Amino acid sequence: MVRQADIVTAINTLLIKAYPAFAVYLQPCPKDFLRPSFLIELIKSSQVDLCRTSIEKTVNYKITCYTGIDQYNRSDPEELAIIQQQVLEIFGQGYVTVGERALKVKECTGTMETDKSFIELQLEYVDNRTDEVEQIPMAASVTTKIQEV
Repeated sequence: MVRQADIVTAINTLLIKAYPAFAVYLQPCPKDFLRPSFLIELIKSSQVDLCRTSIEKTVNYKITCYTGIDQYNRSDPEELAIIQQQVLEIFGQGYVTVGERALKVKECTGTMETDKSFIELQLEYVDNRTDEVEQIPMAASVTTKIQEV
């Protein structure tokens, strides 16, 4: 099974690989956080039954990008736009690797405010309903009959 913490770790790894000088925070963001930085938040998680053992999961994350601010608490809009575009490109490859799995990036969009930009990331994947493996007894015997046609 894919765990939420593993997904956040994978997103975090992609961000720090591209921006090693940035701090990365998980929800909630501290009061006096450092800039430049990212904040990763789980927004929504849902699942749909596929069969007795499998479910389709959809998870939505919001990544907030913070850059430096001036005395009026405004960030450079060009710098925000560049970082936002680069983060969108990171997830533009179409999947996020989590362990041995590749979770499909179903949607990746961006918006901006005066002091930060946002990337909304939607991932979709099929997972086992549980990690428990049902022990099915082996067949005691198998009988076959082969005929020429």
